[in-house]
Amino acid sequence: MIFFVHWSSSDVQYFKMESADMYCDECGSNQKHTYRMYEKKNKSYSVVTTSTDRSVTITCHGCLSESSIPKEQEKQLVERYQKEILVNQAIELYQQGEYSKALKKSKKAFKKDKNYVPAMMVSAQCLIALNKHNDAKKYVVELIKMYPDDEQVNHMREQIAQTCGF
Repeated sequence: MIFFVHWSSSDVQYFKMESADMYCDECGSNQKHTYRMYEKKNKSYSVVTTSTDRSVTITCHGCLSESSIPKEQEKQLVERYQKEILVNQAIELYQQGEYSKALKKSKKAFKKDKNYVPAMMVSAQCLIALNKHNDAKKYVVELIKMYPDDEQVNHMREQIAQTCGF
């Protein structure tokens, strides 16, 4: 006798990303609208597979209608929002003292965009907190080039200078 077992589940969550005032065709007036990014994670266990579907919609605050957006705009927003979500998660982990986990999240965002400044900032802060000043130095050098007068960047430079010179 042969048994075939198949089990699957999906988990959907959404993130409110940003708001803008714009005209709504549904209610015929200018209203505040919120962009939402949905992530649907699917798991199947007949053969272990996972996938994540991401989409962005826009919701009118006046009539509460939710609409899709043009595919090219959606693709750009998904890429941007993914980085923002990863950095926000990294910041939360950093604030909880989970520096290694925070570093992993910020590096994921950094992989998506090597010039993403928020990911550079969080990565540098995590590395400093982990006493990996030589590793943090490469990020801080780049940040100083972009923001030579920034207090936070200069504070990180001072922290690194105390242990490994700058």
